[in-house]
Amino acid sequence: METIYGIDAVQALYLSLLAIGSRLYMSDAHKEGRLRSGEPGSGYGFPVLKMMRHELIGYDAHFDGND
Repeated sequence: METIYGIDAVQALYLSLLAIGSRLYMSDAHKEGRLRSGEPGSGYGFPVLKMMRHELIGYDAHFDGND
């Protein structure tokens, strides 16, 4: 586990959410289709880094404008 810092609490929270989303989408469980939140294929509800937005699925992709 790494420590995440921000210039204030809001930035630290946002960066933490990005880290969670990025780890979810890069996990073996996601790649193998074993990971889900709600309906299968609906996404996880966390933001990801801009360079990973092509990985988004379901509602995550829809709300990011990638569908």
